[in-house]
Amino acid sequence: MLSKITIKFWSALLVLSVVILSCKKETRDIKEVQDQQIRDFLGANVSNFSKDTSGLYYQILEQPNGDSITNIAPVFYYQNVKTYDGTPLLNSDKFNFTNAYLTDIKPIGFNKTIFALIKKGGKIRSIIPSYLAFGKDGSGSTIKGNTLIDATFEVFNAKTPEAVNDTIITKYIKTLDSTFTRDASGVYYNIITPGTGTTDVTLASNITVNYVGKFFNGEQFDASAAGSPLQTNFTSIIKGWQVLTKLKKGGKMRLLIPSQKAYGQTGRSSIPGNCPLDFEIELVDVK
Repeated sequence: MLSKITIKFWSALLVLSVVILSCKKETRDIKEVQDQQIRDFLGANVSNFSKDTSGLYYQILEQPNGDSITNIAPVFYYQNVKTYDGTPLLNSDKFNFTNAYLTDIKPIGFNKTIFALIKKGGKIRSIIPSYLAFGKDGSGSTIKGNTLIDATFEVFNAKTPEAVNDTIITKYIKTLDSTFTRDASGVYYNIITPGTGTTDVTLASNITVNYVGKFFNGEQFDASAAGSPLQTNFTSIIKGWQVLTKLKKGGKMRLLIPSQKAYGQTGRSSIPGNCPLDFEIELVDVK
């Protein structure tokens, strides 16, 4: 039989071994740990992704077919960014696009993802480790430290905001039943009713209108109050409404307005920057 002293010795040794093992440091660095996290997150789908030398995994969803992506020309793109557990962070759900030079796109994982397309006109998804995204500290209350990011970018093959807006609008028109005409300003319009008034509408006119404004996703962002039409003039409204000069009193028109003729890069209130808009307007009166 073992003596009490021997039993106590082996018991103490066992406890000491457990303590030593529990205190053993993780020998893998953050890159190795998160590489495994990404592979676990993608599962069987990992074979559809390529691994960048920086550590992010990417999948080209639509092959690019346009000009090369460079540091000296702006890039225009849609984005859908969320944490790997699905918490939304940034998106272009209102058909609003982002405009930036590649070197200004942050965090660096976003930059590297877009650059991985090589050319414009494509769509790409990436799973970005935290050290290429928001780091060990995260950002605000939404993004915790060491969070993987799931990002998708669709890059336009365009050189100017005007060209991007035109691409978005013409694609949107294909989903509609109406025929639109492009004004020289870049606004597309459909005259529903021309009106029967005798007074010409000019940029010096005071107008009374009923209107509804929507994003291209169908979400309404503004409208005149029922029974209380808006009284205004052309100096007080967005430039896209100047196409109303094609109507007479009593006329009705639908306008698809590029962002540069609406609220530009900065946006306004609930309207994000670089957002084209859809208006239906009835010209109640003109003076």
